Amino acid sequence: MLILVSVLVLTSCGDSYKAKGLAKYFLNENLKDADMSGYTAGKFDKTARVTPERIEQIRAELAKQKEFNSNINYAPGNIPDTLFYLRVKFNLTDNQGNEKKCSGTCYFDKELTRVIGFTEN
Repeated sequence: MLILVSVLVLTSCGDSYKAKGLAKYFLNENLKDADMSGYTAGKFDKTARVTPERIEQIRAELAKQKEFNSNINYAPGNIPDTLFYLRVKFNLTDNQGNEKKCSGTCYFDKELTRVIGFTEN
């Protein structure tokens, strides 16, 4: 029993670590004209409450945010019914040296191979 619990804990830690890296990569690729610093990640969990329709709305909203590229290319594939999410915080510094504190939620497929959406909180 103890071995099973240990395996589950180590697996979830590995998934959290993988999600943190994937979210940071997504942000670095899709933020425009700003340097990101102070990146931290918090809660990692799964949810079935975010519908594919809501993900489409999240994607459209993010494309309108001035800090992000308007032509974000999400990896191809269907939007799954159950998603994993990770809450993140980071600072953005623009070309004039102005710093802005940001936070958001990054949504992933269950295999943690692609970002499904990102919303600023």
